[in-house]
Amino acid sequence: MDNEKDMSAVNVVNDGRSRMEQIEYWLTNNFWFHYKWYFIVGVFAITLLIMVVVGVASKIEYDWTVIYAHSGAADEASVKDIEGIMKDILPETGDNRRVSVKVIEMADTSDGVMAAYGEQRLYSHLNDQNIMLFVMDKGQLDTFTTLGYFEDAVEMKAMPGLYCATNDSPVEYLSCEDPRYCDFPQDFLDEVYLEYVAEHEEFMAAAKAALTQLG
Repeated sequence: MDNEKDMSAVNVVNDGRSRMEQIEYWLTNNFWFHYKWYFIVGVFAITLLIMVVVGVASKIEYDWTVIYAHSGAADEASVKDIEGIMKDILPETGDNRRVSVKVIEMADTSDGVMAAYGEQRLYSHLNDQNIMLFVMDKGQLDTFTTLGYFEDAVEMKAMPGLYCATNDSPVEYLSCEDPRYCDFPQDFLDEVYLEYVAEHEEFMAAAKAALTQLG
């Protein structure tokens, strides 16, 4: 039935009008009337797909995350210097054949609320098993070393006054009693845990090796 309507629309406009006029008539009086919602939904779906693909393609998977904690105002120049130095000495861990380093700056401006918030964030990073390298000034290093953090630290020869330290936060044990993992058998979780531990130790060894090049 729809095909007959399509043909009738073409026949109606076969009255000496140009081809473009015929096409325009068919689009406005037949196609749009019968298929506009399919067209709108299709355009929306394609647009959404393009946005997802672009988002995934532009997402950066960082090989390493380095925390830069110091007193005083934000220091963007040092952040870029640290990023460049770390890219030169840290190994590549992904499939992109290049080292990508994310430097998170934490400036302790000692202005009350913001200083307390920054310290809280720093503690969360110190207990993150995936963050092993910290760059700090002497004051920050002494404070957290006293609290029991950091195994090794060296003054960075390329940036005097700043110290790089490693922090080995233990890998979280995976238990089927944890609501997040209750759908998995414990034997499977133990295997996954051992794989995480082996990967963590490999990263930790690379982080410690980096200290010898920095100092």
